[in-house]
Amino acid sequence: MNKGRYQVITYCADSGADDKLEYNSVKEAERAARRYVKGFDDISYEGAIVYDKSTRRVVREIGYFSDHARPNELNAMCDRCSLLGKECKGSTEKVWTGCVYRRIPGRQSGHTEVSD
Repeated sequence: MNKGRYQVITYCADSGADDKLEYNSVKEAERAARRYVKGFDDISYEGAIVYDKSTRRVVREIGYFSDHARPNELNAMCDRCSLLGKECKGSTEKVWTGCVYRRIPGRQSGHTEVSD
């Protein structure tokens, strides 16, 4: 089975978050997420999100999705780092003072802290 890049995750206050199917496009995943919130298979959820597994970001949100049930999202500072996906998996920390491993293309030194 081909695993898609976009994961649909549903939320219900009673049972929390639940991973659903994976899709190859945001459009397909968003369509499915809306169906879950509207009552797919006679079960409706309070909310659903479309999560990009590659960039580790929530790309769409439908309805209500509790903050405590959200998946970890990649720190924005890691987005343009040349090490991401090679030597570093990035960070999900939201409070971040800098990364000693960050390399900016065109800079002389290998490990330079740069604020975004």
